[in-house]
Amino acid sequence: MKKTVILLLSSALIYSYFRKPTLASVLTVLSCVVFSILLGKIKGKDLEKVKYLLIGGNLILCLSGLIYPPITRPFIMNFILQFFSISSLLFYLSFSQRKRAGIMKECLPLLIVYLGSSVNLYLIGQLPLLLPFSLAATFYLYVMVRPEQMVFSSIFTLLLAILTFLTDDKLFSGFSQLEGFHRFLLFASSFLLFAISFFKFLTERGENPNVLFAFLGMLAITLDILFSQGISFKYGLFRQPYIASLVVVLVSGMIIEKKWG
Repeated sequence: MKKTVILLLSSALIYSYFRKPTLASVLTVLSCVVFSILLGKIKGKDLEKVKYLLIGGNLILCLSGLIYPPITRPFIMNFILQFFSISSLLFYLSFSQRKRAGIMKECLPLLIVYLGSSVNLYLIGQLPLLLPFSLAATFYLYVMVRPEQMVFSSIFTLLLAILTFLTDDKLFSGFSQLEGFHRFLLFASSFLLFAISFFKFLTERGENPNVLFAFLGMLAITLDILFSQGISFKYGLFRQPYIASLVVVLVSGMIIEKKWG
């Protein structure tokens, strides 16, 4: 029953990212439901290995883009760069524990992930897309009592916000907001999924990385929705519905996955 509710809510949220009901949007929703179920069957420790693949892939893409910028121009490469930039940050924060080994060893890996994601998104003109995720990461690190990384993430977020404001004078314009039932569906499904992930986070006391991922991912998605629908932030997942769908799939799959082991 719980799995069914989560799949229905995630399907409603994914559908909300597509403004018009089309065959592509319906197929995307159905595919995401299937992927969420499959992801929920993967063991937690197997998912932890994905963290290294994503971070490594993110850095390889970063170096490739710097060495040969034209490689980032095709649409499929834009999609891949966005996915690796966002998912590598989410996986790193969720599946990495605090080492208590000094500021450098605490912050250096996070710096590498942030730089790789920032460069990749900058190369395709989507650097502000990282803003809601870095803000969510800062709050997450505060809740997880990781002060060194929290301070570093807050400084990075502040610098990113300043850079975004200075380089784009139409940051809060040109984005049409949802209305009526579509808007209600978006806010209701996202709020309920966030509430479920937050409740699981509280009940498991932050010991299950899958739950941490779900909480962090839904926090970022919720902030992204508030940015776009509240202050008409023209960047974000609403302009990238397929990337948004993948993030929701990862979150819902992590919520469905019951055990860590």
